[in-house]
Amino acid sequence: MKIRDDLKAVTDPYSGEDYVVVPPIRPDVAVIHGLTGDRLGGITVHGARNDRLLATAARKTIAADEPLVEPDEVRPGLQEVRVAPHHLDAVVDAADGEQPPA
Repeated sequence: MKIRDDLKAVTDPYSGEDYVVVPPIRPDVAVIHGLTGDRLGGITVHGARNDRLLATAARKTIAADEPLVEPDEVRPGLQEVRVAPHHLDAVVDAADGEQPPA
C-alpha cells in the first residue's frame, strides 16, 4: 500500500477484520470458450473457470463456441454455468476450438 495508492483497506462488517482490496479491472475485450451456444447469444462455460466473471467485466466479449444449438438446448450441466446473452457481443462457431492442433 506504500507503493500503490489504488489499494485500500476496508473493515469487514461481520468479523471486524481489515482486508486490503484492489480496484476491479475492466478489459476492453475478452475472448472466452463456450461449450454450447445458440444464435440468440446464450452460452455455457466450464464452471471451474472464470469465463462468466470475465464476460461480465469486459467492455466487449466474444465467445468462441463449440456446437451452436437451438436456444432451448443451452442448459448448463453439473460442471457448467450459463452466460446470458446480454454479456456477449458475438458468438462464433468454433468446433473443437479448445482442442490443440493435431
